[in-house]
Amino acid sequence: KRLKNLKIIIENYDSIPEVLMQFVNKHVLNHFKRYIEYLDDENIEKTSNKVENYYRQTNPEKIKKTYKTKNGILTFLDYQMKNWTKNHIKIK
Repeated sequence: KRLKNLKIIIENYDSIPEVLMQFVNKHVLNHFKRYIEYLDDENIEKTSNKVENYYRQTNPEKIKKTYKTKNGILTFLDYQMKNWTKNHIKIK
């Protein structure tokens, strides 16, 4: 789907305004290979933001939705804290 969208954009490239065309040339096309290199090399992460990477990879969309309310995030964090404590703290 993304490749189809890219193909459509490339086909209509000449119809975009000159200012936008210059921006695309300078900031996108000149670095395009670098932007998509992670697709060819599994050792390259999709994002350099570790927090974003952690939540994207560990939580399905259903869990991410709980973060949108104050009660949801507090309940989730409470559960995470109890789970971490249970797994990491040895009671003597």
